[in-house]
Amino acid sequence: MSARLEERFAARLREVCETRGFPVTHVADRAGVSRSHVWRILAAEQSATLALVQRLAAALEIDPLDLLRDPPAPAVRARAARARR
Repeated sequence: MSARLEERFAARLREVCETRGFPVTHVADRAGVSRSHVWRILAAEQSATLALVQRLAAALEIDPLDLLRDPPAPAVRARAARARR
């Protein structure tokens, strides 16, 4: 059975924060949302509105759709990492 949408979004948000090197607290501050609200989203206890997705994406300096897409497969990530070098 697949993960709930909230769980998938939380995992994606966490992954993007780590990849971009932004602590979650920094992203919350830049998005203008309380840290506890972001922690509840990361715990999949609360859903993010589309407006919040936009604010989080702006804080991460990415397109909002990048937070809504499933992450690329590991082989695709490895190729992308090599291409950045």
